[in-house]
Amino acid sequence: MIRKAGEMAFAMYAAHDYLAECGTPRRGDGFKGHQMVAYQSAVAHVAAYRWTNALPCPVTFRAADATSMLDAVAANMGIGVLPCFLGDPDDRLVRLDDLGGPQPETIWLVSRDDAKEVARVQIVSAWLLELFRAHANELNGFGGPP
Repeated sequence: MIRKAGEMAFAMYAAHDYLAECGTPRRGDGFKGHQMVAYQSAVAHVAAYRWTNALPCPVTFRAADATSMLDAVAANMGIGVLPCFLGDPDDRLVRLDDLGGPQPETIWLVSRDDAKEVARVQIVSAWLLELFRAHANELNGFGGPP
């Protein structure tokens, strides 16, 4: 069984100190004078991660997960794409909406067809769907200051 759990948005972020030193990138300038923090190819299935890997600017660090990306961006290593629910509440970061704004990805809840009648699967599925519903604003990129 496949059910849509919700949407999770991703956006570009940079640290305040990085922007003070390098300036704020603008759409269409090709990120000239900027550095990127990108994801390793193993997690590049997310569209927002793929296009940053193709940008024509130096990559200073390749992260294997969002937590490593968050730490690298906060440490002034460059601009990176983060899930909005991680980037927005972090006071060290600025969301760079002028570069395209939050990019949503659909999150699917998947279970085996033969498990859909199992009570514990139903309970966990209902809990997960409620969790996504209750936190939809943060996941969609509308829960924090841009």
